[in-house]
Amino acid sequence: DQGWIVFGDPDSDQTVDAGEVIVATSDGAAGLTFTSAEFGTFLMYRPTGRVMNATVNGNSGEFTVCDSRGNDHARVMIIELSGRPRISEKKADGNPPSCP
Repeated sequence: DQGWIVFGDPDSDQTVDAGEVIVATSDGAAGLTFTSAEFGTFLMYRPTGRVMNATVNGNSGEFTVCDSRGNDHARVMIIELSGRPRISEKKADGNPPSCP
C-alpha cells in the first residue's frame, strides 16, 4: 500500500544496487491496504517462474486487498506454487479474508 518497484536483482539481496535495472515503479494506491504474512516486504520470482516468499523454501503465498468497505468486499491474490497469481473471495485455506 506504499507503492512498489520491479527490478532485476541478480544478487538476490532485495535492494536496488548499482547496475541493477529498474523495470517499473508505482506509488501506493490511495484507500487500499495490502497485507501478507508470506510477502511482508518483497515478492521475488525465481528463474524457474516460482515465487520466493519470506521463508527460504517458500514458494507460495497471498495478499489480502482491502478498501474502506471492509471484510465483505476484501479480495485475496493467491500466488500459487507455479508462480501464477489468481484472485479469490477466500484465502487459500478457505477462510474469509479480514481487513485491518
